[in-house]
Amino acid sequence: MPLDDATAAALAAWAQFDDHIKDDLLRAVAAAFALVVTADGEVAPSELESFVELAHAPGAFGDLPRPKLYHAFRGLCEAMVTDTACGRARALGLVEKLRGDRRAQRVRHAAYIAIGADARHRAPEDAAYRDVCAALGLEPTGE
Repeated sequence: MPLDDATAAALAAWAQFDDHIKDDLLRAVAAAFALVVTADGEVAPSELESFVELAHAPGAFGDLPRPKLYHAFRGLCEAMVTDTACGRARALGLVEKLRGDRRAQRVRHAAYIAIGADARHRAPEDAAYRDVCAALGLEPTGE
């Protein structure tokens, strides 16, 4: 059965994300951030920029070029909005890889930051944050 254009685009975006983002922690942080910012069904430019700023904080994730990181994350978010069920499952799988890892708190913190990345606090974002925490085996906090 052939894929529709939206599903094909979502799969291509995931492939590009997989190709550009290799670090397990950055992949989990990006997935957690995307889960939260896409929970309301839309992604604001401020949410994309907030992720890039987080990823480029001093000592965060190295030297992945900002445009490449922005493009990969934007594609990931678009894929998650296009194919919510598949995107959500795949993103939670990336987050779960850090369950029990000492770096899991960094992933939880990124998800918490994502809640306010568009200056609007919405219930679906809170629910997505709790899902990220559950996937990590951590309690939600008020950071």
